[in-house]
Amino acid sequence: MPRKSTTFIPVTTGTGFIPLADIPQDVKDFVEESYAAQRKNEGRTRAEYDTEDELKAEFRQMVSYAAQRPNGVLTIRRSPTRGLADNVMDFRVTADLEKNGQKAKK
Repeated sequence: MPRKSTTFIPVTTGTGFIPLADIPQDVKDFVEESYAAQRKNEGRTRAEYDTEDELKAEFRQMVSYAAQRPNGVLTIRRSPTRGLADNVMDFRVTADLEKNGQKAKK
C-alpha cells in the first residue's frame, strides 16, 4: 500500500543540540543582542510568541546555539513568569566561565 503522506515533527524539548548550521541566523543574532544588553545592565529579556510551541522551538534553538557558540559558550536560563501567558518567556544569558576554561570570580 503506498504511503499517503509523511510529515517530520521536530522535537522541541530534547536533550540533544541542534547543529549550528540548522539554527536560523535571526535566532543567533537575538541571543547575541540579548547577551550584549545584559552584560551592560543587569536584567533579563522578555520575548512573546504567537504560540507556546513557537516559544519552545525557539528556546531550544537558543540553548543549542549558546552551548555551541564559536566565540565562547553561553548559558541561557528561563526565569519564572508568574501571571503571564504561556507564550511569554523571560530569560537571562551569561557566559559559562567553567566551560570556557575560566574560573568564576567569587
